[in-house]
Amino acid sequence: MNYIRILIISILFISSITKSLCDEFRVINSIEEFGLNARGGFQHNIYTANFSHFQDAIDCGVFKFGNGLGYVLGVGLEYPLLSQSHLGLAVFISDRSGTLKLNSSFRSYDTTLKEVIVINTENRLKVRLLYIDIQSEFYMLLMKNLFNGPLRSFFSLRMSLPLEPNFEQKETILSPQNAVFNINGIRTRNRIVSNGNISTISSPVFGIGIGLENMLDIGNNNFLTQKLGFDYCFNNLTRDVEWKTYALRLELGLRFSFSKISEKITTPPIEKTIEDTIITKEEITAEESTIPQIYPMPQLAISEKSRNLEILTGNELLATPPIVNAIFFERNSAEIPKFYELQKGLESYYDQDPVYIHKYILPRIVDIIKKNPNSRIILEGTTSGSQYEPEGLSLSRKRAEAVQKAFIDLGVAKNLISIEPRIFPRVPSNQEFEKGVIENQRVDILVIDAPLQEYMNVQKYAELNGTIEFFADFTNIPVGHFVHFKSNFSQDSVLVEKPKIIPLKVKQRLQDDKGLYHYFGFLKSDTLTAIHKNLIELSKLSRRQVELSYDRFEAVLTFDYDRSELSNSNKGLLKQLAEFLPDGFTIVLFGSADALGSEQRNIQLERERADAAENYIRSITPKKFKFERITEYFNKYSEETPQGRFLNRSIRIKLKR
Repeated sequence: MNYIRILIISILFISSITKSLCDEFRVINSIEEFGLNARGGFQHNIYTANFSHFQDAIDCGVFKFGNGLGYVLGVGLEYPLLSQSHLGLAVFISDRSGTLKLNSSFRSYDTTLKEVIVINTENRLKVRLLYIDIQSEFYMLLMKNLFNGPLRSFFSLRMSLPLEPNFEQKETILSPQNAVFNINGIRTRNRIVSNGNISTISSPVFGIGIGLENMLDIGNNNFLTQKLGFDYCFNNLTRDVEWKTYALRLELGLRFSFSKISEKITTPPIEKTIEDTIITKEEITAEESTIPQIYPMPQLAISEKSRNLEILTGNELLATPPIVNAIFFERNSAEIPKFYELQKGLESYYDQDPVYIHKYILPRIVDIIKKNPNSRIILEGTTSGSQYEPEGLSLSRKRAEAVQKAFIDLGVAKNLISIEPRIFPRVPSNQEFEKGVIENQRVDILVIDAPLQEYMNVQKYAELNGTIEFFADFTNIPVGHFVHFKSNFSQDSVLVEKPKIIPLKVKQRLQDDKGLYHYFGFLKSDTLTAIHKNLIELSKLSRRQVELSYDRFEAVLTFDYDRSELSNSNKGLLKQLAEFLPDGFTIVLFGSADALGSEQRNIQLERERADAAENYIRSITPKKFKFERITEYFNKYSEETPQGRFLNRSIRIKLKR
């Protein structure tokens, strides 16, 4: 938002300077006051990229290049600057849609020929990208007359805001001719791999444009314009991958010139007689009917009535995020994917998304090794079998050696790391699914004589707690218009149907409980906004110590594919939980399974995994806790990544008192 404000202020400032310069240097009878142009055209969009997947797109290789054809449509306003240049402001709808393509191949068994064949496919990532472009433009005259009109160069600074971007990923079989996909019994050579809205789109996007404009005179100082330009965007198109865009733009338009002529023809006043000033009754009635009626103006106001706040301090019980102790590789590759962080880890892994922090798996395990001097590492390199990765044991060894080198670069002694290559993992994933094949292309990291997960942790926290009362007042709001209230304490807005006091519950975690905390509340109608800002000196608030909080405790215990037996590590974590908690707690269990398997089997696995955890806790503390089951849990991890599916093979544990 700061970039937007800076850009808008800059445009307004430049425009005001332009206006004053125009006034100073304008020749009275011949200088243009301003120009208005409407133009449209086409642009050839060019993509340069370096990513294998983003958001819900599936990893089928590394996308490098792409292109597409889009349209542009907009209007602009120009002010003369001195005698040879103009400064303008334009608003556009710009279509930067296009397609990224890559070819790939995989092995499959031909039931007709009774042999393994290579299937070649084309993977298309088609994106629909519409933007509102707001740009400041600078024009410089190069030639006064070229083909019946002037030639100008232009330079623009642009800010672009996206409009509902979306994508579709499609795979097409190129060869052999008899190969097809079997999708729910339908044989086809094309399939939709993934689609949806792009939630990670960058907004706003900043860029520049340069080019030439030829102007053909069509009379009265108006012109038919042709522009050829090149656009460049500074930002990546999305926040999570490397993806740049350029464009060659061709526009046609009409430019209308408006001049201010100071010489005016005046006529002498006509003397009126008394008879001329007589006004009839009909004329009075007609004049009264043209007087506009005045309606009361709508008004909004918001103020703060009271606040009752304090700072709660105490300790909270947390569980460390689970570890997926594997590195996943691309097909037939022994290079560690760029997704993984090979240099440094995070300061804290609490309050982090386990799928996201999987990228830090190597530095995280290094920290565990450093805390446990007698520990060591076994690297089990695996493949998805000779059908997909014919190099076999040689490839699995190369994968393990790549991970070994990464550990050594992070400071782990080589003699603490051993390698065991395998064709398949000890517990392979289901290769009837393509995602299962991908999961078996990995290196499992086994840590000996050290716990992978510290289950229980107590951390201090500070929380701003209490209520603030705002008074929302408004008058003369038209019928059918609505007034909403919102504050920075909540993501939700409240519909306010009549003036009233709005009590707002405050429950805000604090990073710094000694400084200043800024807050606001505002009212918004269709046309008006009213805002109230204030600040809190946190050091002056009363403080209250509270007992141990467990509201945010959630532990995740993972299982092998299609298994429900508790590992020794899981048993140790459950024992730690049972010994730490006092009597009277209710342990809430949710059994989870990934999507690789039948629905009936997954339901059975979910129940068996929760049963295993409950039975084990009861065996070591028969009467200490109550138990509760959740059958539907909506915060499952994404099934589009191997680490997400591994984490869904689990049980989740929450606590109630």
